[in-house]
Amino acid sequence: MNAPSGKFVTLTRASVGSLIAGLILSWAFVQFGQHRLSHTDLWGHLAYGRYIAQEGKFPDREPFLQTSTDQELVVTAWLSQWGGYHLYRSSGAVGLQLAYAVIVSGSLICFCYLILQKSRSWTLALIGTAWFLVLEQQQVTTIRPQLMGLLGFLLFLAIGNPRQKLTRLRYGALFVLMVVWTNAHGSFAIAPVILIISLSGRLLDVLRRHYRRGTPLSRTIQYLRGDQRLHRHCYLLGVVLIATLVTPFGTQLWREVLTFGKSPNLYDLIEWMPLWKTPKQGTAFLLSGFAVLAVFLVKRYRLRMETWLPVFALTVQLIRVSRYFVWWSPLFVKAMIPDWRLAERWKRYSRIYAVVEHGMNLAIPGGRFVLLAVAMVALSWTPWSAALFHGQSWSPRNSFSMTTPIEATVPLLELAPETLMFNTMEWGDWLIWESEATLPVFVNSHVTLIDEEVWRDYMSFIRQSTGWKEHWDSYTFSVAIVQYRRHKELARSLQDDPEWEEVYEDSNAKIFVNKSRDNLGRPTQ
Repeated sequence: MNAPSGKFVTLTRASVGSLIAGLILSWAFVQFGQHRLSHTDLWGHLAYGRYIAQEGKFPDREPFLQTSTDQELVVTAWLSQWGGYHLYRSSGAVGLQLAYAVIVSGSLICFCYLILQKSRSWTLALIGTAWFLVLEQQQVTTIRPQLMGLLGFLLFLAIGNPRQKLTRLRYGALFVLMVVWTNAHGSFAIAPVILIISLSGRLLDVLRRHYRRGTPLSRTIQYLRGDQRLHRHCYLLGVVLIATLVTPFGTQLWREVLTFGKSPNLYDLIEWMPLWKTPKQGTAFLLSGFAVLAVFLVKRYRLRMETWLPVFALTVQLIRVSRYFVWWSPLFVKAMIPDWRLAERWKRYSRIYAVVEHGMNLAIPGGRFVLLAVAMVALSWTPWSAALFHGQSWSPRNSFSMTTPIEATVPLLELAPETLMFNTMEWGDWLIWESEATLPVFVNSHVTLIDEEVWRDYMSFIRQSTGWKEHWDSYTFSVAIVQYRRHKELARSLQDDPEWEEVYEDSNAKIFVNKSRDNLGRPTQ
């Protein structure tokens, strides 16, 4: 028997590799496409989008809370909110699920391209993307405008790369991207900050290189003035800053973004706590730190401050506020993955790596049509395609998270309280959305808009702090809905209180009615 030809073996490897990669991609897309809609701030953002669409204007003040600070409101994510509302109105929950799958999958593909651009290795690109997904696991589980910020950040890193020649097309694409990102989410401010820090790192790299060579200071300054990469940094920074002004709010948007983190209410939320108070992200950060030590011990190479200075700067912020994890992780993984020269050295010492790399380079570029075909099959298994092509209804129980108080909303609407109603923060957005802002909710997830004293009282209620009952009685609550699995002590206190009567219970919620007050909050005789 004749041995199979080399061309046949090559085609077989390419087809099998493409099929495996396609199945992995399809599995990920199906998982994202069937992800349940969270019960948290998603619905608050959709409520803002509904307000903008129906009223034809932006709200000047917080329109849904009686306990707000009554400060001037700047809707930083208005484009995501407006677009999300229209998507939900036209396609329902499955439309949001499809958008979520597209955004997260697009972010992974974009990051894979970033690593491939640097390492020129498909194997390293896939390893880096998997590492990035593990680090971002907690951040990408909730469907909200922040995902648009993550996708915008990754596209910014791909388009605005100062190491590559910048054409008019790139400048135009970056300008359009920044305009969309600026109006879609307030995280746009990270782009100019990263550019400024990276520019400083490039200055340090040039100064360090010429200092080691003994170059005179006057000559070093000339080198700095002629450095093309420094020029690209400055051009990119100019384009980014101009694009961030193309917004209905002008410079007010920058003021809102820069002062957003000053609200003390934020630091009771887990994503705004220090890193050491968030076990999952803290563990991921610690393991990543060990990976850095291992790499530098095994393979020493010169640190480029242009790449690492933004990572160091965000690490300092990350230790203080864990929310920066979403921006730190792509920069960290990108800095950790070696460039193509180090990868070539690695392959010399690893025969297994060379074989795998050869197979990947054959499989992925040679199997684009296989990837596309398998991806289309995966799309046909998403709830969105089932509803669109087959007319199948997708029940709320399959589209919404199990902790969403869908059933409990019905008796609340029947009770129709007209005075302040106590609710747990996580459900405030859903209750506003589902009741079309007719329920007088106490708090929601937009905690920066809540009066500081009200927020402190709320935290004392759910923590059952000393003296909480005195503050509780100062509010005219006629109805209370409690997520009793998370706030068992509060639910038990209301059960034991003779002024309160439990009128509803399901697997998520308990509803209590104040027997001493009517729906208007007036004392009953």
